[in-house]
Amino acid sequence: GQSTLPGLPLSQELRWRVLIALAADGAPEAEARIAEELRRDPSDQGQKQAIAARAARPDAASKKRWLAELQDPKNSLGLARQRAAMEWLFPGTQTALQLQVLEAILRPLPELGRTRDAYFLASYTTTLLKPVCREESAAAMERALKRSDDIDPTTRLFLREALQADLECLALR
Repeated sequence: GQSTLPGLPLSQELRWRVLIALAADGAPEAEARIAEELRRDPSDQGQKQAIAARAARPDAASKKRWLAELQDPKNSLGLARQRAAMEWLFPGTQTALQLQVLEAILRPLPELGRTRDAYFLASYTTTLLKPVCREESAAAMERALKRSDDIDPTTRLFLREALQADLECLALR
């Protein structure tokens, strides 16, 4: 709110995009700015963007809290807000954090398959199991598939697709 860029109007959408990037980069003042921007834009879209910015913060403890929230069947966030968190939980610059909590993403798949619908499962697997492109991530997904006797067919399919994307990434490397 204090700077202008000649020729670049700072729309609300652009303000949120910049704020999400700052949060993902670990800017120390990000939380205060998220709260300030949310006061400026309390719309449903603003609330989803604030969730995205908070989920994008680059620390393992925050990632684990968000995963617990997303995996909780009593989660009070609607699917659109859960998707906002999932989409930004692991920006492309945070694959090391994604790898660090990959087991926590994979472990509840059997339970999620029993308690959540296909829309949630599709979002969960495609966003949280984006290719990490590491031998360790592919091995973790392969282990999850081997112990997948209790994973429902839809979740198994999504997990296989995530593994295939990770293996393709490794092959391209």
